[in-house]
Amino acid sequence: MTKAILKFDLSDPDDLTDFRCMSKARDMAIALWDIDQRLRSTDKHGQAPITREEFYEIVKGRGIDLDELS
Repeated sequence: MTKAILKFDLSDPDDLTDFRCMSKARDMAIALWDIDQRLRSTDKHGQAPITREEFYEIVKGRGIDLDELS
């Protein structure tokens, strides 16, 4: 079995941000998929385009705080 271990110095602000991004990567991928599905539905059914409010609702629904990741 191949393994990978990522190490972060959580006392370093840049490493802490990287750690937060890495720990939320799966949630971000799922949020992107959700947004893509919404956009696909928009194209297919002629619905109104996704709004910024809907974007943040999807992201927040996946437990992602964009301010924490930048």
